[in-house]
Amino acid sequence: MPATTLKQLDPTQVELEIPISSEEFDKAQDAAFRKLVRSAKIPGFRPGKVPRKIFENTYGTSAILDEALERLVPAKYAEAVKEHELEPLARPEMELLPEVEGQPLRVKALVSVRPPIEPAPYDGIEVEDVSEKAGDDDMAQAIETMRKNAATLVPVERPVQLGDTATIDYAGKIYLTRGDVLWSNDSRPMFTILEDDVGRHDFLLTPCSQEMFEILYRHQGHHPSCFENLCHAFEPYGIRPEQISTTFNIFMRVDVAADGAVAVKPPLSKAGDRLELRAEMDLICALTACSAEGSNNGTFKPIDFEILPAGAA
Repeated sequence: MPATTLKQLDPTQVELEIPISSEEFDKAQDAAFRKLVRSAKIPGFRPGKVPRKIFENTYGTSAILDEALERLVPAKYAEAVKEHELEPLARPEMELLPEVEGQPLRVKALVSVRPPIEPAPYDGIEVEDVSEKAGDDDMAQAIETMRKNAATLVPVERPVQLGDTATIDYAGKIYLTRGDVLWSNDSRPMFTILEDDVGRHDFLLTPCSQEMFEILYRHQGHHPSCFENLCHAFEPYGIRPEQISTTFNIFMRVDVAADGAVAVKPPLSKAGDRLELRAEMDLICALTACSAEGSNNGTFKPIDFEILPAGAA
């Protein structure tokens, strides 16, 4: 099987082409089937005892292929990074390349890397020692941040105000679309969905984290995550990591089986699709693009957003 190839695009970006042998893909599909069949319910068969052909006729082969790629691609990418001794600076842009007859399955990854740095002569350079002093305003801000971090959240019976912490509550169903309202945990409307080209979003899964990539995807080393992004975005407002719970996962497709088992599938959205929300209260919002390969069909693309003042077209 051809080895992983590395192409230097510029000093800060490389392109990896990662082959996946038919043996590796078959093995991953077998493992995926063994996992999925445990929760399959087909009349006449006990859980875990459904023949593969009958499973595929019932649920389709795509369920096995998606699960296999979700397991295999992150592992193969990690191997390629280690093989070429890369230091990724951000999540890769990954793409499943079209199949070519007689060649193995291939994945392309665009990776931002640390550029080579040649230190310039620094002998004789003088550096002035600049002392830093904290003023009264700096001290007051630090104390206020510490006070908020140590505070305990207490429910209140009044309209939400700027600075409050509000969390999403369900609106009686897990698939929300045009006309539905997103409610806070104290039953106050937060957003109304005005337009929705996809009709499939998720409330069930918490934002991906470093631990999730290590446990579910067996990723080694640091991996960017939505939870990390949200923590950084909310930190200046005194919102602590333990206060970040349920998120509204736009365009994320999570299928729920009859026995309650959930499976993350490639999204149904396509280029140009949009979701339009109207804020029903003052809110501090954070938006993060998902960094889990399996939730993005193996590729990462920018997601545009726009904030409009009330009443704007």
